[in-house]
Amino acid sequence: MLFGLFSQSTVQAVVLLWLGEFNQIDTHLEVSERLSKEANDIPGMAEMYMVRCQRCLIVADFPSAVKYLSASVDVGKALTIDGLRMFGLSHLANPMTYMMHFEEAWQTAQECRL
Repeated sequence: MLFGLFSQSTVQAVVLLWLGEFNQIDTHLEVSERLSKEANDIPGMAEMYMVRCQRCLIVADFPSAVKYLSASVDVGKALTIDGLRMFGLSHLANPMTYMMHFEEAWQTAQECRL
């Protein structure tokens, strides 16, 4: 797993996620996102997007989960890191099925093969 420069806020968000402290998670993720953008820490952005996705899935906010996983896939493509791209694509297909977007989920899963 790639770790960004400012992963401390992301790690704190993960701990809060496990504890069910959803109100505090967003503050840490906003700090993580701001610091990652300021430092142009692209792998840190991927970390933050994945944690945001987890937070969204726990509360069944599937459209937001798709948004953040799509952003993570974009990071993988930009960095030309196939593992990150495939991780994002395979996980992106999952919430699409929850939203009954089966054709789109299938097409997304097939992108992992390219």
